[in-house]
Amino acid sequence: ARFTEGEEVVVFLDRDETLPFSYLIGLAQGKFSVRRDPGGAAVGRDLAELALVATGPNGALGAPVSAAPPAAPPALDTFEADIRAALQAP
Repeated sequence: ARFTEGEEVVVFLDRDETLPFSYLIGLAQGKFSVRRDPGGAAVGRDLAELALVATGPNGALGAPVSAAPPAAPPALDTFEADIRAALQAP
């Protein structure tokens, strides 16, 4: 994932106790850019340079599959509420 100075983002990070820093989960999949306009804020991901590859039962890699964007980016407040609910689920 690429970041631009001043860019507003929501990121999903993980930490390895052996490293002095946190890292982005899932590469570009872990970065959501916030886009604000007069109607509110929404989040979205740029997965244009990302290809997903499935593995077969023997571990062989399949053909890359492009990630399809959602029909409409979710509103930032809905996105945050969904994450909080998922974190509290048993």
